[in-house]
Amino acid sequence: ADVLVFPSLEPEGFGRPIIEAMALARPVVATDVGPSRELLGAEAGVLVPPDPGRLAAAVTALLGSPDERARMGRAGRARVEACFTLGRQVTAMSAIYHEAAQQSA
Repeated sequence: ADVLVFPSLEPEGFGRPIIEAMALARPVVATDVGPSRELLGAEAGVLVPPDPGRLAAAVTALLGSPDERARMGRAGRARVEACFTLGRQVTAMSAIYHEAAQQSA
């Protein structure tokens, strides 16, 4: 696939397909609901309102721009490596547990 299209109308719990696409250096076109904005950041894809016409226009524009797809793909891959690796998640969860333990002590 050249682009992941994530057309959610309702908020998703986490949006795992977005992370998977970014890990594969694929740009994402997603509706701006739920965690899409937070997951994508500013550079890894395109956010649109949950409107079929706007979604189609964004996909068409991105498919017509291989350089932009490549740039977004690289940005998404870098974002996954910086924010969503197993090590990063373990570190974040450990910090949460540590803080909770200190507050209850």
